Amino acid sequence: MNSLNKNFKIAFIIALILIPICIFLSFIYALKGQYYLKVTSKNEDYIVKMLGENQDISTDKKINKIGNMQGLGDWELYIEYADGSKEEDTLDDGDLHELYMYIKQNGKLGGTKKTIVDYTFITSVGIVILYSIYKICMHVNKKTDEIIKNNNKQV
Repeated sequence: MNSLNKNFKIAFIIALILIPICIFLSFIYALKGQYYLKVTSKNEDYIVKMLGENQDISTDKKINKIGNMQGLGDWELYIEYADGSKEEDTLDDGDLHELYMYIKQNGKLGGTKKTIVDYTFITSVGIVILYSIYKICMHVNKKTDEIIKNNNKQV
């Protein structure tokens, strides 16, 4: 029981350190406003059609992931191809606005890194809750043992 308490306490301390870090990183990802969208067979034709409206962007290669980030007066378009190559373009606010809104509505904020931060946060909060329940149960168990000992002494 002592090693369980020790391990739980270490996990609790690590979780308490990770919670504010995860909140800070989530805030940073929200401020950056980078959205990423995985290109699948369902949305590939639509995305390629929208990209075809801009002559500067090549649609010859198969697209794996697409992303955007709002800037001051313009926005960044990120394209990752299936062969691993990447392309970045700075576009005016009016250019490919429909694509920008599509990525923002259907994409994930922060991509994979943000997902890892979210799961770490949820796990850390879960550890804090479990440790709190564990400590409450140990306290109740201790009080119950004291009451039983006091009742046995009186008899």
